[in-house]
Amino acid sequence: LRIHPGLTIANVYDTNVQNRSKNNNEKIIGDDLLKIVGALKLHYPDPRLAFTLDGAISYTRYFGVIDPDTKSLSALDGNGRLALTLFRDAVAGFSISDQVTRAVSPKMVGLGNTTDRIHNTGVARLHVKPGGGQLRLYFGYTNDLEHYDQKLQRSQNWLEHVANFDWELEFLPSTAVFMRNTFGYRDYWQYNKADNPPDGVSTTNRRRSKVARHRL
Repeated sequence: LRIHPGLTIANVYDTNVQNRSKNNNEKIIGDDLLKIVGALKLHYPDPRLAFTLDGAISYTRYFGVIDPDTKSLSALDGNGRLALTLFRDAVAGFSISDQVTRAVSPKMVGLGNTTDRIHNTGVARLHVKPGGGQLRLYFGYTNDLEHYDQKLQRSQNWLEHVANFDWELEFLPSTAVFMRNTFGYRDYWQYNKADNPPDGVSTTNRRRSKVARHRL
């Protein structure tokens, strides 16, 4: 069992804490901030059953150097991840992981407001290596969810399903051909057509497909 603790302390001056645009004649406000991140990772690298558990908590403190209202942007966020892998080097193996992230970031609508959201990503992956491992097949599924706290932003909540099929063929020590296939569907399940989203923001269900990359 391997244990990896971590601690990061950073002091940053942000010249534009809300990512505002000068083109819209918006007031640009900077601030000095302190970011403290504590992390811990547990890893058990057994080829038959390996697991990883890691997480981090961060606190960002705004000091209100230019405008005292930026102090209210101070926030606590973090993430956690659990991953399990069965028979990593065998002819057939399976892995599953889940990561939850709590994110808080300033948004562009007045000081003291933040975009508070939870993001969850679950991944399952099966590998098959017939014929001594020269041919490798991968089948995967990803469930991606993002949920916003504030009611006015809940029309942006989305759930995405992604299926993957990949294959690799190694026929010389330094040469291989491979293909990556990804098919996804995203659903904004709380979208209300009566709302008027900003220009350029897509709020409709969509399918996506990404097929075939080859390299020799």
